[in-house]
Amino acid sequence: MAEMMMVPLPTEPVEVKESLKAAEPMVRRASLRQASDVVMPIYHCWKDQFQVGGVPWSSFQAAASSNATGWENWLEDAISWPTAVDQFLEFINLDRGEDRFRLQVGGP
Repeated sequence: MAEMMMVPLPTEPVEVKESLKAAEPMVRRASLRQASDVVMPIYHCWKDQFQVGGVPWSSFQAAASSNATGWENWLEDAISWPTAVDQFLEFINLDRGEDRFRLQVGGP
């Protein structure tokens, strides 16, 4: 089994959130399913760990799309940003078949 890797909590993309909230419902749903706008800051924050951990872009993007409900709940303020990001990591781990990545919150 591979070593557990801690990844930092990315900065919440508040501007993306505001833009999505202002979008038409169909555009918002499509954007959340694709999730590119939401996860780009996450990718930039974690790309080094994911390269070391063997997570290709395609797996990252698939997990982002699978977490559409999490992103929608975050957008509607039903869950916090850390919770949405943690749910996303669960999809990353599920895709890899191992509990490899964990969210580091509250400091180093």
